Amino acid sequence: MREMTYLEKVIDETMRKRPVVGHLLRVATQNYQHTNPKYNIEKGTGVVIPTLAIQHDPEFYPEPEKFIPERFDEDQVQQRPPCTFLPFGDGPRNCIGLRFGRMQVIIGMALLIHNFKFEFHPTKTVVPLEYRTDDILLSAKGGIHLKVSRV
Repeated sequence: MREMTYLEKVIDETMRKRPVVGHLLRVATQNYQHTNPKYNIEKGTGVVIPTLAIQHDPEFYPEPEKFIPERFDEDQVQQRPPCTFLPFGDGPRNCIGLRFGRMQVIIGMALLIHNFKFEFHPTKTVVPLEYRTDDILLSAKGGIHLKVSRV
């Protein structure tokens, strides 16, 4: 599994482009003072972290709509500020199942792409995807329908 580094980059790029949750909600546990008073946050203030927007910011991810797994080469990751990739959150409130979930996805994807071919269903899936605006999770209008065949 550790040798499947490109598959990990593909999964990370997929989660960058299509995070399950488009934003994180947090409450400040202490006062935050910034050099610009405009950005001060008082303890108890609700904070919305727009993960979808951050992960599509061209300052951090040039040509953000393109699918480029090489964005997650180690040297490129080191050039970006922390907290510009948040599919599992970050800090003490990040996803407790992060490592287990990643492991399951890598193994599952390796087995699936080894044995099957996947294509969008030609009539049921709208490309480019349109997103629902009435759901907290990032999901496609009408769903994503696939045509699956054995390799």
